[in-house]
Amino acid sequence: MHIGENIRQHRKQKGFSQKELAGLISLDATQLNRIETGKSEPSLKTLKMLVDTLEISLDELVYGNEDVKQEINVENKSILERLKLINELNEDDRGVLLKMIDIVLTKQKFTDFFKQQIS
Repeated sequence: MHIGENIRQHRKQKGFSQKELAGLISLDATQLNRIETGKSEPSLKTLKMLVDTLEISLDELVYGNEDVKQEINVENKSILERLKLINELNEDDRGVLLKMIDIVLTKQKFTDFFKQQIS
């Protein structure tokens, strides 16, 4: 099932017509129809407005069910808990921590790249 079908399913569950939902998210009804039929992809702004209006998670909208989200949460519980704590830090401390994470990730990418080049 593609994202457009998921949007249509959640729209219908909430009892909205295409025109009603389009109006709520400041989108032309024709464009919403194109998204639902897979002829166009929604922008990030549109996705945000859809999840807020339909009162669902982005995972539900993209994947169509809650199973994927639960699976990720269970598997990465300690990471998710740390992300919540990081989010509670003041902006300066959070920025420093994110830069450190970026440095480590960049180092890993370079290491992997050079290992591939040598092989």
